Amino acid sequence: MKRNPQVLKLYEKRIGEWIQAFGLTDWAYRVQWAGRDATNDGEVNYNTTSRFATFTIHPETQRKDARGIGKLALHEVLHLLLADYTGYAEQFFQASHLVGMEHAIIQRIVNAMGVK
Repeated sequence: MKRNPQVLKLYEKRIGEWIQAFGLTDWAYRVQWAGRDATNDGEVNYNTTSRFATFTIHPETQRKDARGIGKLALHEVLHLLLADYTGYAEQFFQASHLVGMEHAIIQRIVNAMGVK
């Protein structure tokens, strides 16, 4: 797996910008490369109690330009924005049922923002 340090640096920068834009400053986070078994371009794992998140990007992501990486970062930060809501909803619904709904909400936000 080829790791381009500029891709990781840009991903980290865009995540930081979106964290600030959405006021998610109560969260601590780190950004790192995804492991070998990763299947998504990007991902976020978080703990709502500790308010800590780990954002990962796949070393072989096809999103190598600033716009693509920025959109990926936005998508993952929106998962963090919805984290408390999703965590609460998981008490009543199976997580597998919520994934599609969460992605639909994220896509509507991205569309409303005019991000291409």
